[in-house]
Amino acid sequence: MPYELKPFDDKWKICFKLEKERLLEKLKQFDVFNIEHIGATSALLCDTFGTIDILVSLNQYSDLITVKNFLNVRGYEAIE
Repeated sequence: MPYELKPFDDKWKICFKLEKERLLEKLKQFDVFNIEHIGATSALLCDTFGTIDILVSLNQYSDLITVKNFLNVRGYEAIE
């Protein structure tokens, strides 16, 4: 099934906020610097496919692979 562009929706801000809280709880054992909403769903009035892209910044580069694997096994699509 092809992806369809969707018009901007304010609910994406709320979805990100809730997901950020979940991520902070899940990642509390790691040294997380910041979690940001990036991509088209973060831009006002931008049509998008509706995927909420999230950037997790770590203080320790050495945690990168561990955090990536940690997120992937929990259903996230974590890329570096």
